[in-house]
Amino acid sequence: MSLAICRIAKLKKSNLAGSGTHVSRTRPTQNADPSVTPKNRSLISTDDRSPLQDLVAAKIAETHQGAVRSNAVHAVEILLSVSPEYFRPNKPTDYGAYDPACLEAWVQHNIKWLKQEYGDKIVRAELHMDEATPHIHAYLVPIDTKGQLNCRGIFGERKNMFALQDSYAAAMEPLGIERGIRGSKARHTDVDKYYTVVNEFVGGGMDSVIAHLQSENAELTAKLQESIEEANGLRTERDDLRKQLDQVTHPVIEEIAEVTASTVVTPAAKKTKSVQKKQMQL
Repeated sequence: MSLAICRIAKLKKSNLAGSGTHVSRTRPTQNADPSVTPKNRSLISTDDRSPLQDLVAAKIAETHQGAVRSNAVHAVEILLSVSPEYFRPNKPTDYGAYDPACLEAWVQHNIKWLKQEYGDKIVRAELHMDEATPHIHAYLVPIDTKGQLNCRGIFGERKNMFALQDSYAAAMEPLGIERGIRGSKARHTDVDKYYTVVNEFVGGGMDSVIAHLQSENAELTAKLQESIEEANGLRTERDDLRKQLDQVTHPVIEEIAEVTASTVVTPAAKKTKSVQKKQMQL
């Protein structure tokens, strides 16, 4: 069973240059085979020669009204792929191998889906052939129906992510590619971890993937335990400080209360003093 893979990464302005040079291969890429890099190709682009950050800036300037927030998401990177058995059904672990007909059919379905779903919001889409399994990086500028930069409005809610996965799976269905379990509690793998898992898979099969995930789970569990212990330590330290504060402030508060009590003049005392004063005047 071949499963559709669709992941997104939100990019702020400061992230664009690094992501762009990775995809264009203008800087060394750890997981890529340089001898195969010439097979990479552009699928959608408004300008193949311009840096990604320039394409994104031009699209924002063209449509967005008003100032852009300093922490705004300027682009969304969409990573599209499929589990390896689609490209190489007889030997899924054969690094870099693929059936040309399967590849081309998949590429054309992806181009069609990107254009139908997002139109000219896609400023660049690149096919990578120089890694373990063919995949596509597409860059979307998240402009909403009002012409505003609004990533939260497009991808911010859980239902929007469900809709994204449903739409992509439906587009891949004619190729025999299926969607993962809808509503699964499994976390989405980010782009960097995707590469790690894929390379573990082609290097040692599913057992290697399981070992990798078990190792990662153990590491996260250890970090969680450290955080819990740190929180408990901070809680104890807080309680100790409160006790010390009470020891310092309690005597002071009692002293203030005693002084206040001794200086307060009651109505009866005031009347007595007034009578005494009149008697002295007589």
